[in-house]
Amino acid sequence: MPRIPAPVSLKGKALQLLAARDYTRTEMERKLGQWLRERDAREAEEAANAQTLASAARTDEGEPPSVTHLRDGSIDPETRQAEHAAAIAEALDAMEAKGFLDDSRAAEALVHRRAGKLGNSRIQQELRQKGLDATAIEQAMEALPGSELERAREIWRRKFGSVAGTPNERLKQMRFLASRGFSSGVVHQVVRGDND
Repeated sequence: MPRIPAPVSLKGKALQLLAARDYTRTEMERKLGQWLRERDAREAEEAANAQTLASAARTDEGEPPSVTHLRDGSIDPETRQAEHAAAIAEALDAMEAKGFLDDSRAAEALVHRRAGKLGNSRIQQELRQKGLDATAIEQAMEALPGSELERAREIWRRKFGSVAGTPNERLKQMRFLASRGFSSGVVHQVVRGDND
């Protein structure tokens, strides 16, 4: 007989997410909130299906469906949302207390992952999207390896390798670097092939 897996708790889901990579508290709040909403929707659907089956069985036996069997017994959405927010906050507080959840570590991980591909403005944008405050972003940006110019040159070298021969090629190279979040001064310097 196949074993039915035990349902995952909120803390269990948080640990599953954190085992994959570091998240900021804001990201975890979003992810866990979405997970709880999806879980509630599945449970409501299962309850509705069970209620429909029970009602159909009573009708088949000649018993009319009663009003009490038709009520879904669901909780007010605002109350449910408040309960979820409290449960998430409690779980995340426990994760932070144990050192599993750390915004500065998540910021460092993002900087480490993205520094070889993106310029300063794109990295800052991603850090802001993760819900980090200005101080945490500033600290993370200080940890960037090398200067923005050095990183842009390396990315440009890997992608293009040589100075553009035509204005169209130069524009293509400039657009590429600008889309990666490098400043216009750095982009012009790299595309021109300036070595200073």
